[in-house]
Amino acid sequence: MRRTSLLADQEPVISWHDTTAVYGIAAGFALAVMLFAGAGISVAGEKAEFSHYVWVAWLLLVLGAVVLMASMLRLGRRLFLAIERYRDKGPGLPL
Repeated sequence: MRRTSLLADQEPVISWHDTTAVYGIAAGFALAVMLFAGAGISVAGEKAEFSHYVWVAWLLLVLGAVVLMASMLRLGRRLFLAIERYRDKGPGLPL
């Protein structure tokens, strides 16, 4: 009698943090942080009492840019793979 594995018949589970929606939300928040940092750089440049803290705004800007680039690269890769699957298999595939 042959033994069959139940795991072989199951669909793979995609983690909640590896979805298109989460990457889009992360990119949106990163863009908001970058806009906030830009406002902070502007205020720190205008007011002398805040000029010592301009490094915080620059740090936020750089970190926001890193998160935005990482999210956009992952979204771009996901879109590219979806387009490749569409060309191979036809319509009807979810992103």
